[in-house]
Amino acid sequence: MRTKYPTKATLLLLAGLLASVLAAPAQAPYQPTWESLDRHKIPAWYDDAKIGLSMHWGIYAVPAWAPRDVEVPYAEWYGARMDEPGNPTHDYHLKTYGTNHPYDRFIPQWKAESYDPAEWARFAKRMGAKYMFITSKHHDGFCLWPTKYTDRNVKQMGPRKDILGPYFKAARKEGLKVGLYYSLFEWHNPLYTGKEVPYAGLKRVNNYVDDFMIPQLNSTKLRKVKINLDISLRSSRFVQRTIILIFSY
Repeated sequence: MRTKYPTKATLLLLAGLLASVLAAPAQAPYQPTWESLDRHKIPAWYDDAKIGLSMHWGIYAVPAWAPRDVEVPYAEWYGARMDEPGNPTHDYHLKTYGTNHPYDRFIPQWKAESYDPAEWARFAKRMGAKYMFITSKHHDGFCLWPTKYTDRNVKQMGPRKDILGPYFKAARKEGLKVGLYYSLFEWHNPLYTGKEVPYAGLKRVNNYVDDFMIPQLNSTKLRKVKINLDISLRSSRFVQRTIILIFSY
C-alpha cells in the first residue's frame, strides 16, 4: 500500500498556522491563504547567499539505501518505500533484513558516534557556503533534539545526545547562517494517520496539530536554537511537501 499524504487544503492550513506561530514579531500574523503567505518577506541575506549546505541525517542512515536507477534516490524515504510492495526499496529490505524487521528496529543502531559538527561547519565555510541547515525531524518522526512531546528523539533513543544544539553552535562559530527544516506530518504516527501501529516513543495526546506539532515547534528546547528566526516559505513546493524551512538571522 502506498503512503497517503495530506491534501493541499490541509497543508495550506498547517502552513498558515505555523507561519503565525513562528513569524518574527515585526511581521503581521499570517492566515492559511496563499495571498497571506505570499506577503512573507525573504531576508535580504538569503537572496544574496548563492551557496548553502543542506544536510539530511537520521535513522535512515542505518539502512542507507535507495535505488539508483528509478525514482529519486533519496535514502531518507526508506521508511515509507520499504512498505510499498513492488518498490525497489521494499524488495531490498526483504532481501537484506527479512520480513520481521520494522523501520523502528534501526533506531538503536544509529549511534552518531563520529558526529563532529565543527568539522561540518568548517567544511561548509571552506566550500564557500553562506548558510547550512539540517533535518530537525523528517517524515519518520525522529527528532534530532530533546523534546518532551515524544520520546522518539536523540536524547531518549539512538545516539542518546543532542544533535541540533551543537550543530547550531558550530555553524555560528564559523559565521554561517544556520537553520533547520521540520516535517509537518509523520508517515506512521497513529496520532496523524489514525491507524494503530507500533510507533517507538509515542506519547498520546488528543490532537496531532494542536497538542503535538505546534507545541513542539514552539517549545523552549527548540527555541534555544531558533531565537530570532525567520520562516522561509519560498514556494508552494515547500508547503506541499510539508517541510518548513527556518533560518536564523
